[in-house]
This record gives sequence, C-alpha cells and structure tokens, in this order.
Amino acid sequence: MKVRDRLDLIQQEQQKYDHLYHRDACALPIEQRATHMTLLFFKYSGLIAKSRSHYDTEILNNAIADTFINCFAFASMFDYSLSDKIPFADYDRIVTLEDLGKILSYCAEYNFNESFCLNQSLAIPIGHLAKICLSLDHVDAYFYREEIIDNVAAISSATLVAAYKRDIKMQTHVHYRLTTAEVNSIFRQKNGVTTPLAEETTEGEAGRSHQITSYRT
Repeated sequence: MKVRDRLDLIQQEQQKYDHLYHRDACALPIEQRATHMTLLFFKYSGLIAKSRSHYDTEILNNAIADTFINCFAFASMFDYSLSDKIPFADYDRIVTLEDLGKILSYCAEYNFNESFCLNQSLAIPIGHLAKICLSLDHVDAYFYREEIIDNVAAISSATLVAAYKRDIKMQTHVHYRLTTAEVNSIFRQKNGVTTPLAEETTEGEAGRSHQITSYRT
C-alpha cells in the first residue's frame, strides 16, 4: 500500500466517523462548519501549548493526531482528497506516513523539534483559516476553497513531521483516536466500530495505543 492510499483510507474512515458521531456538526451550513473546524484547530493548538507547560506527552501526541484527523474532515467538507495536496504524497517510493513525515521534515518550514516550534508552524495556516471564516461572514471576494485546502494541507504536513520526529505511529494513533473517542455514544455502545485502518496496525502497536485518552469533540 502506497502512502497516498493510506491517506485516502484515513479520509474515508474519518468521514464515516463524522457521519456517525458528529451528525450535528455535519448538518451545519458550510460557513458555520468551516468556523467549527477552524475552532477545533485552535483548540488542538492550545492543547499542544498546554502539553509543553505541563510536560505531558500524552496530551501532545493526542493533539497532534487529532489535528491531523481534523484536516481530513475539513477536506471532505469540500469533497477534496487531501492526498492530492500534501507534498510528496504521490511519490511511489513513499510507503508509510513516517516516510512521508521524514521527507517533509527536510523542508525549511517544517524544520522544528519542539512543541513550541510546532505551534509556530501551525499558527500561520490556522490564522489564514480564521481570516477566511471572517471573509465568509463579510461575503468578501476570496478564493475560499483553494485557500482553505492549501492551508489545511500545510497543517497536515506539519503534523506528519511532528509525528515523525516524536516517533508517533500516526496511522495506528489515528485509528485509536477514531475508535476510542465518543465512548458514551449509544451507537458505539451497541455496535462498536471496526475500520479497515485496524488491518494496518500490528499487535504491538495496538497494545501501545490502547490507553489513549480522547480530546476530540
């Protein structure tokens, strides 16, 4: 499986997840939903900053994964495949998300090591998304769709680099974020969730990720 296929699989599973457990947000008009998604990015950015001040690696790792997941939700809202915009995702020799994160880490804009630097890298594209949401409210002349996708791709790239540098198995972590969140949902209690992402995890990775705590909304 190539990395592009892995990214597309995550996007498909995230979309199913939102339709099951975030029907309220999915039902919002697209302008309100764009604002909702942007606020989630601010929330995760705050958790990344909090993790630095509290030296809490679990909060940091979860916030990185949740930021990555939210990128796919944003892209799906505009019926766009995020893998088309992430640099190097179309390279046949790149197989895993870790490989992609490593390649992206050589780019100057993602050359960071600490959560503070990660927040700096996230601040610019998230700020641009906020500007777009304000422009939607004012009905300004703006290339909304193109600008949103470009900035979401920048955010996803930064999180892939952060995951690579922190040795986070992103695909495994994303799977467990999607399957352990919303534990109080009546649908999850009755039916549970099994996704194709589970097939891409190993038994060792699954055990290591089992105790992940949810910070998603």
